Amino acid sequence: MFMEMITMGSRGVLATLFLVVAITLFPQDCHSADIDRLNSTLRNYFSDKRHHIKNVTYKDTARNYIIHMFNEFGLQPQEHIFPMSDSANASNASNVIGVLNGSNIGTADDKPVGVSAHYDTYDISPGVNDNGSGMAALLEVARLLTDQHKKGFRRNNTIIFVAFDLEESSYAGSKQFKEGWLNPWTNRSYGKAASSITLQGIIVMDTVMAYNESNDTQRLPPGISVLFPTVKRSIESNGKRGDFIVNIYRKDKDSLLGKNFTSAWKKLSKLRIEELPLPFSNVTEMENKSLHNLLRSDHRSLWADDIPAIFLSDSAEYRGANEGCYHKTCDNITTMITDSNLKFLSTTTDAIVETLNTLAIQYCATPHAGRRSVRDLVALESTDFCKVNFNTTPKHGTSGCHPVIPESVRLTMVLATIIGIYL
Repeated sequence: MFMEMITMGSRGVLATLFLVVAITLFPQDCHSADIDRLNSTLRNYFSDKRHHIKNVTYKDTARNYIIHMFNEFGLQPQEHIFPMSDSANASNASNVIGVLNGSNIGTADDKPVGVSAHYDTYDISPGVNDNGSGMAALLEVARLLTDQHKKGFRRNNTIIFVAFDLEESSYAGSKQFKEGWLNPWTNRSYGKAASSITLQGIIVMDTVMAYNESNDTQRLPPGISVLFPTVKRSIESNGKRGDFIVNIYRKDKDSLLGKNFTSAWKKLSKLRIEELPLPFSNVTEMENKSLHNLLRSDHRSLWADDIPAIFLSDSAEYRGANEGCYHKTCDNITTMITDSNLKFLSTTTDAIVETLNTLAIQYCATPHAGRRSVRDLVALESTDFCKVNFNTTPKHGTSGCHPVIPESVRLTMVLATIIGIYL
């Protein structure tokens, strides 16, 4: 009997060793983001013109969907309505905003962090990449974070989700954001502590879907080669392939957010990332140095209003299919929705979730008091099975928060167990 117990123990050890070796030799492709959901969101709600003159109906449908989903996620959506002063159309425009309260909400200890994308399009473009991609990722980030919240996880700091309107009309929505929504919301939410509240920053996504592994599919905007020679060398040494995400931020204002995103990306993915930490803070100074190509989204307004922000992009018309389809009718589902593009988009989504959880300081609201199991989050991280921010769920019969192991890892574990039985 004693020898049988030793043998069984040896089998367990061998099975565990096999599991570790298998995952080390055959890395798992780990994604929390639901690629099918990203695909469906793009096709159903962000695949036609969303313009205040050319297609008001579809734009209204997209906005109503954002409101509906924010509501479903428990984010208590708010419409920040503002006039379209630059348009012949007399109606109003609206940003859609959701808030996931941190445990520090209402106190001077809160350090809010945000994520955003614009949902409108250029007048003739279906805007699948510009910026249906950013909106699909924004909604998936909101779903993942609120799902974690429902499963027992909380965050110290508040997270703000923003769907900007009229980015394609001189960034009108983001220009109105600070005075029209952020300042009033801060005063209402924090009272006397409002003056102490400072945003850690807002992630801005715009055209984040195009991925191309072919050589000579990536060009550089003017000024980049001189300002960032190491980036130029990196891209050229890689065959000028458009296979990376671009992370643009101001070195002295946005480094906390920028470096955390880069760290999250590298932790979760083997795909490339190029950082552009700008040595300038003033928007006018950047424009005077012919860097306007790095200011072409809502982060420009945020920087002008002294709000920390980073800009994530695939580089728009400087990459592959985007070159001929940026602001054109071919920015559509046929051109843009491919397996590689969706996987690339899901990687960005996962990295944003990781970044926000880090800066918002995620914790388990009901820590497990008993003995730790192999399914514990810390235990999994310590074996480094899969560098990913695991979805988590309370384990039945306990008060603890435990990870849901990705399917690819689960199948490897099953195989290891079967082999262990026959060893």
